[in-house]
Amino acid sequence: MMLSRSDRSILSIWLWTIDKWIFFSFFTLLLLGIIFILTSSSTLEMKLNKESYHFSIKHIVFVIFSFFIAIILSELKFDKIKFLSLLGFGLLLAALFYCLQYGSDIKGAKRWIDVFGQSLQPSEFIKPFFIIINAWLLTIWKSTQKNKFLFLSILSILSIDIMLLLQPDLGMTLLITTIWIFQLLITGIPMLFFIFLIFVIPIVILLAYNFYSHVYVRINDFIFGTNFQANQALKIFNDPIYGFITIPDTLLYDLIQHPYFQRLRRISQMGLSYLVYPGAHHTRFHHALGCMHIMQKAVEVLRYKGVVISNEEEKALYIAILLHDIGHGPFSHAMEHSIVENVNHEITESINYAKRLQLGVIQSSNDIHKYNLDSFIFIRPKDNVSGDFYWFNKVNNVFYLAAADCTGHGVPGAMVSFVCSNALNRTVMEFGLKEPSEILNQTREIIIDTFSQRGEKVKDGMDISLCAFKENEVSFAGANNPLWIVRKTDLIGDDKKSERSTVLDKNHSLIEFKANKQPVGFYAEMREFTQENIKLHRGDTIYLFSDGFADQFGGEKGKKYKYKPFKQLLINIQGKSMKEQKNYLSDVFDEWKGNREQIDDVCIIGFKV
Repeated sequence: MMLSRSDRSILSIWLWTIDKWIFFSFFTLLLLGIIFILTSSSTLEMKLNKESYHFSIKHIVFVIFSFFIAIILSELKFDKIKFLSLLGFGLLLAALFYCLQYGSDIKGAKRWIDVFGQSLQPSEFIKPFFIIINAWLLTIWKSTQKNKFLFLSILSILSIDIMLLLQPDLGMTLLITTIWIFQLLITGIPMLFFIFLIFVIPIVILLAYNFYSHVYVRINDFIFGTNFQANQALKIFNDPIYGFITIPDTLLYDLIQHPYFQRLRRISQMGLSYLVYPGAHHTRFHHALGCMHIMQKAVEVLRYKGVVISNEEEKALYIAILLHDIGHGPFSHAMEHSIVENVNHEITESINYAKRLQLGVIQSSNDIHKYNLDSFIFIRPKDNVSGDFYWFNKVNNVFYLAAADCTGHGVPGAMVSFVCSNALNRTVMEFGLKEPSEILNQTREIIIDTFSQRGEKVKDGMDISLCAFKENEVSFAGANNPLWIVRKTDLIGDDKKSERSTVLDKNHSLIEFKANKQPVGFYAEMREFTQENIKLHRGDTIYLFSDGFADQFGGEKGKKYKYKPFKQLLINIQGKSMKEQKNYLSDVFDEWKGNREQIDDVCIIGFKV
């Protein structure tokens, strides 16, 4: 039965008095939101071990709740709406201030508060209240020409923007400011004020770009095409059998795009069969991706059956299955007995390729020369792969350099080095931290979180000496491993009287800057890492190292080399170039070790100012 204008029921009055175009737009947006959440949430549900349609059902419940709230609000008089908007605006403004003090810190931003176990972002809720309040103020200003109402409008937007920038949240700041500007344009503002706004906004963005590291990273990512959305779009393979194969982690994606994995595109999975049956084309690349996809399904099924699998265990499973054929030879197994006998080629080649993959993923020692540094990197793994690794990066004008010694050696040590190297990169590039002490603190959190399994404290981690170079100054923070600087004795001055300065001959002295006595990882008495800021002199040589060289057994009596002779050795080679120093250290190590077994990985980095 159709409702007529003469019908005075509540439903009829509501239907004939509302703005139907606004209501239709509102209803359409709700339906589109439901459709989008239905089509896009299945992968995330699987990754987070949620039931099918978990997010869809949750979204629909909120939509229904919001729909009825909208209907109720549409019946309110303007005075009541104004009162509720003022109340909501005040409460949420207070919530924004609360965020700055007690909000949850996620990736360096405080934008969320916990309410009854739910994480809420006040800036999302303040938008409708602000729009109503600002529209009311601008309407009064337009009708009365009293500038105090325009001043109140400006004050309201500034109060929000300041707290959003302090969180920091540049995106939301720009969104709310844009809404305010559009409201001003609709109201009608003097052209000079509009031109002023046009000039101010780019200045604000420029200041944020220079002073907020996360804004700097995100803007650069957008400009150079490496933003998050683009990366997500790339992490999908369309397979004719399995359909869409997703890559659930950025590390997996980095492994897949590495040349050693891309090599598998040319390795036949079916031996020589394709020569007889041209359609029998299946490579180790296809095989590895399919295995990873099946492993995703297996994890999903196991979790459905109640098996507890942590996120890090899940990632490790995907890495293991993805790389299980990384060192495979050509033509599958068809010709292995014709080429070599009595050798397990898969194990041997996998370890060899793991070595190359480690050097490729972590970094090549040759890459450091692109920074035009007078330096050397001497690394000698105990086994084919190493628990020691070197790390360097450059952000703006700051150059970072580190020598790290991870728990264990061989394959276990190499796996830990992957995690630690990735944690260092995340800390600098994702979290935007600059100081070595801050970098080590955050890296420790990432490593502990990575290795935590079902609440257990895994003591894997690393010892490290980390430096940040800027002009004529170096900032140092270390975990168990110190920093040594060899300097001309006549430049040391009063420092030679200090305990850290050891004068070894009349020309040069070695200054030791000690590290914190704790690893970067879980430790019984964890403390914040400290750092030292050191002025450099021209001619200084800086050394970062692991304990492998000093702890190596050798010589006539089979004793450790020890640190005092190691210091003397570095003093003695000051007249040599960096390349000559590296070769000399290698010769000394080989001579000292002799026929004895190497007991640990060795890593030494030299850097001349």
